[in-house]
Amino acid sequence: MPLNTALSRRTALGSVISLGASAGFAMRPAAALAPAQFRDRLRGPILSVPTVFDARFEVDSSGIRRVIETGLKGGCGAVALTSGNSQYDRLTYDEIKELTRTVIHAVAGRALTIAATGPWWTGQAADYARFAESLGADAVQVMLPPYGNDDTLFEHFRTVAAATRCAIVLHGQVPPALLERLMQIESIVAYKEEYTMLYSVDVFAHYARRLNIFCRRAECALSDVPAVRHAGLLQHVVHLRSRAGAAFLGGRSCR
Repeated sequence: MPLNTALSRRTALGSVISLGASAGFAMRPAAALAPAQFRDRLRGPILSVPTVFDARFEVDSSGIRRVIETGLKGGCGAVALTSGNSQYDRLTYDEIKELTRTVIHAVAGRALTIAATGPWWTGQAADYARFAESLGADAVQVMLPPYGNDDTLFEHFRTVAAATRCAIVLHGQVPPALLERLMQIESIVAYKEEYTMLYSVDVFAHYARRLNIFCRRAECALSDVPAVRHAGLLQHVVHLRSRAGAAFLGGRSCR
């Protein structure tokens, strides 16, 4: 290939995915995007990855890879872990890290990847963020801890954001005053929003041009609210199960 040929690392990796898979080794994904790039590129359906278990109740990595392949073939442009759908409450921390590795290696640069923390103390969340970046994650979704005041929670998000160059996605019903303060952190560029209509409309009205906001399909009725429809970005989260999801989609589309 000529040296002056314009070819991004993400494009190059995409062209050799099948070769790497057939050779039996895991492809390292593309380097993480800058936060602003992640915000601008996050579009369309997002695959929310369920943790698949085998008959021995062990994490079934092959099943997870099949779920991801189904989503990618159906047109999902992003693949996301999340504390609830990914069953973090049933996994050890080491299993969560291995799940993250499986997901990022399976995607291998063909879509955006969003790693996710659980309801953890600050040190563990920062450790995970560094780990996710080392694998090539494009973003880390940081869950609002269940305890703390606005000052301690702000420090939680600030510390996690400082631990990684990845984009930060907010997750949790962040109190309005705290949400306003968090806008000081430049790497916070997206929000997984899934709460009450009253809360959601206020978030869209104030932050939809600052944040790329995505939600579950049930909440997408918000797009009928004028303040939301004209405010900014609203993406859809898609939930698949390995066999049932594949049978339902039939390879047609990921909607």
